[in-house]
Amino acid sequence: MENELKDKTGSGPIFVIPGQGDNPVGALRPLYTSDPVARAAIDETLDTVETEAFASGYEFDARLVRKILLGEASPDTIPVGVPQLAAFATAVCVHRLLERQGIHPSAIIGQSMGEIASLVCAAAWTVADGVRAVLALNTAFRPFEGRGGMVALTASEADTLTLLNTVGDDNLVLACVNAPRQTVVSGTNQALDALAIAAHHNGVKSHKLSIPYPAHHPALQPAADAFHELILSLQLRSFSVPVFSAVARRQYNEMDDVPRLMADCFTKPYHMPATLETIRAREDVLYVDLSMTGIMSRCIRALSPKANVAVPTRLKGLPLLEAATINEYLPI
Repeated sequence: MENELKDKTGSGPIFVIPGQGDNPVGALRPLYTSDPVARAAIDETLDTVETEAFASGYEFDARLVRKILLGEASPDTIPVGVPQLAAFATAVCVHRLLERQGIHPSAIIGQSMGEIASLVCAAAWTVADGVRAVLALNTAFRPFEGRGGMVALTASEADTLTLLNTVGDDNLVLACVNAPRQTVVSGTNQALDALAIAAHHNGVKSHKLSIPYPAHHPALQPAADAFHELILSLQLRSFSVPVFSAVARRQYNEMDDVPRLMADCFTKPYHMPATLETIRAREDVLYVDLSMTGIMSRCIRALSPKANVAVPTRLKGLPLLEAATINEYLPI
């Protein structure tokens, strides 16, 4: 399997891990119920997540993450902060399962909060370190809950900036560029309401994301500093595979102040097109989306319609990847 995959991609697949805003309900259920090997890998990883969450004084029942990901909990029972831990756990579960099949990435792209899972998948942090980092992120964000949010726009970067200029509210910032016509704006609730009205008048589709704070916003500098202090004690090991940051728009290296760069994700925008251009991957490279619902696959396909993309969480049974028919794995 591994040799077959390398023959297809040339240098191995690129794993892509998203940040927040995805739906965790039942995300791992298809894999978990379809194969004993997948079930064992998921149980083992979630056991570690739960153990560390409990040891770190997690404010919720640590088993809630498992129940949500396996579709055993109602969406109405998901407290703020749990989707973040669920997204992290999903990426690590899928990564471990792929490793058991002999599939290893040639590079990993971390988008925003996804950089935490990226460091774990690259062996720079342990799974327990990653759990502590996610809990630190939730703690740092807590004072900003309810003070703003994020809105996705079907617009180019240039058009989004023009729209922001039209609204004329300094509380709004371009937070994310996902694709040529996919952006996200961050700001206060009042400013986002004004943005939605302006977007409608200009024929731009908008959608409020389920994120209860204005991420990637300069106003979150206190949260960034708090997060930085909380993760400084986590031991950073050598990267087993190159990790690219969609915020820094480049590969991390051994000389970087990684905790500070990760804290920058609170206040600085990310740019997926620029990050993918930095990697300069071969046209036939395989991108493996480690998200809960395939959110990154849609972004990659928007950037490159012919890209080879696989979404393991949307598959049933093993093996997860078959090089000869990889495009069949992503319904368009």
